[in-house]
Amino acid sequence: MKLPVAKPDPLMVSGTNLEHARSHNRRAVLETIRLNRRLTRADISRMTALTPQTVSNIAAELLDAGMLLAGSPCAKAHAASRPSLSASIRMGPIR
Repeated sequence: MKLPVAKPDPLMVSGTNLEHARSHNRRAVLETIRLNRRLTRADISRMTALTPQTVSNIAAELLDAGMLLAGSPCAKAHAASRPSLSASIRMGPIR
């Protein structure tokens, strides 16, 4: 005997757990840096379609964890704005 399969309610929207979204965004940032080497936070934001604030938060978290290295300020930074820092992935063991 075959049991009927419940169909989803067409008005129901499926979401995701916030921790899964954070993990996904973190991986997107790391993968973007890995593929492109040194990037500014603004570059990462444009390439991942994440907000600048989200990229800044993720970069700060990864810098604190020792997974990213902050480079020197970029020459293309605007004089009136805060200097852009380039980021690259730290290779080797984290201490």
